Amino acid sequence: REWQTVTTPTASTLRSVAYGGGRFVAVGDGGTVLVSDDLGGSWRTATGPDRALTVRYLDGRFILLVGDLPPAGRASAVFQSEEGAIWQAVPVPAAHAASRLVDVAFGFGRYAFAVGSGTVSCKADFTDWRQHLLPRAETLNLRHFQVAAIGTGASGFVGAGMFGNAGASPDGVTWEWNNSDGGAVVSGVARLGGRWLGARQSSV
Repeated sequence: REWQTVTTPTASTLRSVAYGGGRFVAVGDGGTVLVSDDLGGSWRTATGPDRALTVRYLDGRFILLVGDLPPAGRASAVFQSEEGAIWQAVPVPAAHAASRLVDVAFGFGRYAFAVGSGTVSCKADFTDWRQHLLPRAETLNLRHFQVAAIGTGASGFVGAGMFGNAGASPDGVTWEWNNSDGGAVVSGVARLGGRWLGARQSSV
């Protein structure tokens, strides 16, 4: 389909957009939040936290991940909002906030977050936080693997990132990772028509 450019009321860089509850929410630099209730035809401004990286609509709410782009290293934060205009901070244990939370998915009663060293998950009420670090086995080329994307389907979660490596989990807590022999960086995953799709630079 053809794409159209839509003018928005901001000059800030926009980094992520999500749709849910009949509304689009886009987030970007400097605390920029844009909201559209007409399928992106027009946008109005709202206020959000600074350093926004990723927004998703999960479990009936918008989830916003806040953090620094490399090489900065301030702690990450998580915010939630039912309508995308007023944001409430989610209490994240300090040990997990120190990791760079870059993506999030929801399924089987848990949120699962992609972080540089593996995954972090919690229950739907943001309790029972658990971390799963990537294995360092010599049989897997994971020494420099960073988890950059995470998604959920009928059978569980899938995570992916650098070098084409991917992992799967039935519950967001227990993970198994494999090596695809040095593929490109996967920056996004989605479940469609019984298959998982991974977005890479200039290809899928």
